[in-house]
Amino acid sequence: MDEFLETEKQLPDKGKDIVGIKQNGETVYCFRCACKNPNCLEWRCPITGSALLVSIKKWKYKHD
Repeated sequence: MDEFLETEKQLPDKGKDIVGIKQNGETVYCFRCACKNPNCLEWRCPITGSALLVSIKKWKYKHD
């Protein structure tokens, strides 16, 4: 079983779909912005690509 990783310790690869856990425990499906800025911490919707106003605390890669 995949374990959730803390964003403070490790960030997901840019552009890869994740299952994220917000501060309140809510689950969010998103990906880290795939722009050229390596320090970008914007999260985006995997369907529309729109920016999400969320703060991801834990994450794991989404497997289909």
